[in-house]
Amino acid sequence: MMKTNKKGLATGLLVIVIFMFVFALMSLLSITLFDEFNGSIQNMDNETISPAVKAKIELLRDKMLWGDKLFAFFFVALLIAYLISSVTITTENPEYLFIFFILILLTSLLCMVFSNTWAFMIEQPNFVVAATELSFTNYILSYYPIFMFLTGILGAGLFYARKKSGNGGGFSSNKGGDLENVFE
Repeated sequence: MMKTNKKGLATGLLVIVIFMFVFALMSLLSITLFDEFNGSIQNMDNETISPAVKAKIELLRDKMLWGDKLFAFFFVALLIAYLISSVTITTENPEYLFIFFILILLTSLLCMVFSNTWAFMIEQPNFVVAATELSFTNYILSYYPIFMFLTGILGAGLFYARKKSGNGGGFSSNKGGDLENVFE
């Protein structure tokens, strides 16, 4: 007998929510800290640090913006992975769907807290400059509860709307020898 996932992928959605928020915070903090560091270096006199070194440090500022594009890539990649796993993992207990919907609502509430926390942080004077340069991150976290709720509902639909099967993916236990039962 095949062991099935009875949680309905709720932990996967929760991990995505927390991971992406922590990643966004680290991006915001790293840009802010680099700006403070760069400001301190640029304020030093030229006898302490040469102008050439100051210019090289100033050029490193553009390298700090990789976090925004990486955030968008991770967000899309993790959502695609979540939806693929919703299709490929089998379940034999559709009665957990109600519990899963409650977990989706709780996850959406957590996303609301994270979204409001992000909105509060980017309004602070220390983070305003860094936040304006994180365009993908700002957009995604502004609509974070909506994105995650819809992803959870779509994942639940894919996960629970299939017939029971022995090999995952929603197909019968056909081993590929004959194709007449594949599209039942």
